[in-house]
Amino acid sequence: MINKVFPTIFLFGVAALFACGDENTGVPQNPDGNNNGLGCTACSGETVCVENACADAFPRFYMITVESVTFPTMKANGDCWDEPGCGAPDPQVTIKLNDNKIAELDTDDDMFSATFPDAIEAQIIAGSKLEIALEDEDIIDSEEVLTCTYNPLTADKIRNGDLSCSGAGASITAHIAVRGSQP
Repeated sequence: MINKVFPTIFLFGVAALFACGDENTGVPQNPDGNNNGLGCTACSGETVCVENACADAFPRFYMITVESVTFPTMKANGDCWDEPGCGAPDPQVTIKLNDNKIAELDTDDDMFSATFPDAIEAQIIAGSKLEIALEDEDIIDSEEVLTCTYNPLTADKIRNGDLSCSGAGASITAHIAVRGSQP
């Protein structure tokens, strides 16, 4: 398996200069996060759980994991994935943040399902667009099969952690978590 991570330029908003908490980590100094003992169950709005307290969701570093992908046995139009011999597809996953490719995950060719053990780190700012695309990678013309799009990627979606989607017999199982948090 080959993972390619692409350099991405991240812009910081003025809000980062005035965020509450430790200036080096962005973690709230109050370990309870002013949640009256409720911990992360009280996180809402533009906050996420960081070290058992609610903290600003943006800007923040996150880990994106594409756990698995599956293809249907045939293309939506009934054609085979690869010729000759009606071969299986060649899975490739592309992750884009604000239309910039930040990672490409490849695996062995000729597989209807694949797993990807590595996580991709990305710094996400408020209003960001995240896309996770599954393709059949071919030498001449790769085909996009399924794309999970979150535009914008919200704090609510991040708290949920599930970035999975499915359609036309294909599926992507993916998750997002605050960098350094325990799943």
